[in-house]
Amino acid sequence: MDFLQEVADAAGRLSDNLGDSVDVQQAISSLEGLIPSELINGMQEFWPLLLVLFILFFVVELFELPLKLIWNGLIGAGTLFVINLIGSLVGFTMKITIWKALVAGVLGIPGTIAVIIYEIFG
Repeated sequence: MDFLQEVADAAGRLSDNLGDSVDVQQAISSLEGLIPSELINGMQEFWPLLLVLFILFFVVELFELPLKLIWNGLIGAGTLFVINLIGSLVGFTMKITIWKALVAGVLGIPGTIAVIIYEIFG
């Protein structure tokens, strides 16, 4: 019997066994001839690991944006601090705030230039 015929037979047994209600054990037992039992048992032990990995991925994604904003804010504040040090030689100083640091950190060099222009003309 070739593979496609086995798959068709297993699908037929699966649809006959399921009916209106879904019983996982019946579905697994209908696939016994097609999938080795060692693989099925291994998959049942594998589900908790998949769940833990999914939760870990979700938590990392949840905290990624706030950590990125904090990091960019620190980089922006450092950049503005260096500009303050250099600018103090020619009489240019600015007050560094959280918003200015975030603009400089998130937008990079254009954001830093925008903050300087704002300080000069704003």
